[in-house]
Amino acid sequence: MFAPTILPMLQPLPQVQRRSPARCLGLLLAAAVGGCSLNVPPAARPAAVSQAMVTTPDLAVIPSAEQAPAAAHAAEAEAALARGATRTDLLIRATRLWLVAGDGGSAARVFAQLGPVQPPELRRTLLGVEVALAQGQPGKASTLLDHWPSTTPPNTEIAAARARIAFARGAISEAVRWSVEADAAGRRAGSATPSSRLWTQLRAATQRGASLSSPAGATEPVVGWLDLARTAAQADHNPGQRPLLLREWRQRHPEHPANGPLVISMIEASPPALPPSGRLALLVPLSGRAQTAGVAVRDGFLAAFYAQPPAARPRVRVYDTGTDALAAYQRALAEGAEAVVGPLTKEEAVALARSSEVRVPTLALNFLPAGVAPPAKFYQYSLAPEDEAVQVARRLIAEGRRHGVALLPAGEWGQRVLQAFEATLTGGGGRLIAKRVYATDTSDFTDPILALLGVDEAKARHHKLTQVLGEPLEFNARRRSNIEFVFIAGQPQAARLIRPQLRFHFAGDLPVYATSEIYDPNPKANLDLEGVMFPDMPWMIDPDPTMPDVRNDLRQAWPDRLRRRGRLYALGFDAYAVLTEIRVAREPFRSPLAGMTGRLTVDTARRIHRDLEWLQLRGGEPRVLPPISLAEPGQP
Repeated sequence: MFAPTILPMLQPLPQVQRRSPARCLGLLLAAAVGGCSLNVPPAARPAAVSQAMVTTPDLAVIPSAEQAPAAAHAAEAEAALARGATRTDLLIRATRLWLVAGDGGSAARVFAQLGPVQPPELRRTLLGVEVALAQGQPGKASTLLDHWPSTTPPNTEIAAARARIAFARGAISEAVRWSVEADAAGRRAGSATPSSRLWTQLRAATQRGASLSSPAGATEPVVGWLDLARTAAQADHNPGQRPLLLREWRQRHPEHPANGPLVISMIEASPPALPPSGRLALLVPLSGRAQTAGVAVRDGFLAAFYAQPPAARPRVRVYDTGTDALAAYQRALAEGAEAVVGPLTKEEAVALARSSEVRVPTLALNFLPAGVAPPAKFYQYSLAPEDEAVQVARRLIAEGRRHGVALLPAGEWGQRVLQAFEATLTGGGGRLIAKRVYATDTSDFTDPILALLGVDEAKARHHKLTQVLGEPLEFNARRRSNIEFVFIAGQPQAARLIRPQLRFHFAGDLPVYATSEIYDPNPKANLDLEGVMFPDMPWMIDPDPTMPDVRNDLRQAWPDRLRRRGRLYALGFDAYAVLTEIRVAREPFRSPLAGMTGRLTVDTARRIHRDLEWLQLRGGEPRVLPPISLAEPGQP
C-alpha cells in the first residue's frame, strides 16, 4: 500500500530535510564522488590504451578492441621474420595493439622481446611505462622514468607520463602538478595542450575516492583543478545545483585555464531535475519475506529524495509489494504515476515484464533471466554478482594471469557467477584449469581444494605407480605448477575458512581473487583473508575521509539498518539518480553516472551495469588498488 506523501511515515527523516543545501551536498559528495567519461558499459569494455598511446604514428589506423588481438598476432608473426629496425617497429606495434585490446599480460610479453637499449630511447621508455600501468604496476613505471634524465623545462611526454603514474598511485595533487607542467610544455612547443586528458584522469581519480585537498604552496592552476574536481563531484549528485556551483567556481578562479569552454560546456550540459509536479512510484516489499531488503532500498531512495532542494522534489508514493507486485504497479499507474522504481525481486520483475502493463518508464531493481524480453520503457538495475565476476576476469587478463582455478558455492548463484567469469576469461585468451563447487553447509573444503590444485591426482598417480612397482615410494604432495590464480566466491564465513585451507594445501603463494560477498565491514572478521583482492562499490569501500561522518548521520536516522543492509541502501539511493537520468537527460548515460554502487552505464537491453573499484585486504582493512587502465573517453 502507499504512504500519501512518503516522508511523514519515517520519523527521523524530517531531521535530514532541515539540513542546509550545503550539508546535503556534503552528504552526496561523501557517499559517491566524481565520475569519469567513458562511453560503453563495463561488461563490454576491456581495459584500454591511453590517448597518448593510440595517437602515435605506430598506430596510424586505430583498430577496435575486438580487432586488436588479430592485428597484434599478425604484427608478431611479421616480427618473427624480420630483423633490425623493422623487427623493433613491428614489436612496438604489437605491444601497442595488445594495449588497445586491454591485454596487459600479452603487451608485457611482447615488450620484453625488445630487450634493453643503450642509450635509453624515449619512445621505448614511454611504451614501457604504458605496459607497466596496464598491469597495475605504477611503481615499475616510475622506475623506468627514473632512468630518463629530467630536463627543465620538462619534456611534454615525460611530464604527461609522470602525471599518469601519479594518478595511478593516487597522488592526485602531484599528478595535477605534472599535468600542468605538461600543458605548459606543450604550449611552448606549439602543440595541442593535454587539458582534456587531465580532466578525464582527474574525474576518474575523484570517483576512486582520491583526496582532492590542495597541498601547501600549490600553484593557482593546481588549486583550481582540484577545486573544480570537488565542485563537479558535488554537481554530479545534485544536478539542480550544477549551474550555480560551477558559476561560483568561475568566480573563485577567473584566470584558470579551465575557465572557458570546458566549464561552459559543463554548465550547458546540466540536465534538468525531475519536475516538482511529477509523480513517482516506489514499489518495494514492506511486508513478507523480502521486507528487510525492501525497507533498506526504501530508506536509500528517500535519502536521495531528501538530498534534493525542497522546491525540486517531485511527489512520491511508496507501494508495498509484499502480497502482489503487479497489483501494486497497476494501482500506481491508476493513481497517476509517471515513472516507477521497482519491483525488487526477480520473480516480481519477470511477472511485470510478461504483463502488458508497462506504459511508463520503469526501473526494475533486478535483472530478467535469459529468455525474458524486456518491454519498451523497461530498465533493469541490480547488484548482480555477474558484473563483479566479469571485472575479476578482465583484471586477470590485463595482469597476464590467464590460467587458474575457481571455487564457488553450489546452486544457481554460484553457477551464474562461474558462467560470467569463465566466459570473460576464455574470451580474453585465458582458461580455467579446474573448477569445483562446495556445499554451503560445510566447514571442510579439503576435497574440492585438493581436486582444484591437482593434489588428489598426484596421490592417485603415486598409488598407481606403487602398485605397478610393488614397493613403497616416498610421496611429497605438490599442487599443479601452472596455476596463476585462485578465484573464490561466496559468503564471508566460507571465504574465511577457504583461504587458510588453501595455504595448508600448498597454495598460500597464489594470488586470490573474489567477489565482494567475501568482505565483512568488521576488520576483525577479515583477518583470515589477508591479501585477497576483490571489486566493490564505493559505498562499501569508504575511501573518502568524510564518509564516516555521513554514515554516522545515517545511523542516527536508521539505527541498525545501515550496517546490515548497506549495499541495498546504496541501491535505493542510486535508483533515484538513475530514474532522473532516464526521465530527463537529453542523452541518458552519455557518460557514466557516478553513484554509491559504482559508475553506472546502460547497454542496449537497458540493463544498468556497475563499474567497481578494486581493493585488497591488509590487516583486515580494505586498501584501494590502482585501476588496471586509465583509459581516455572514446578510445577502444
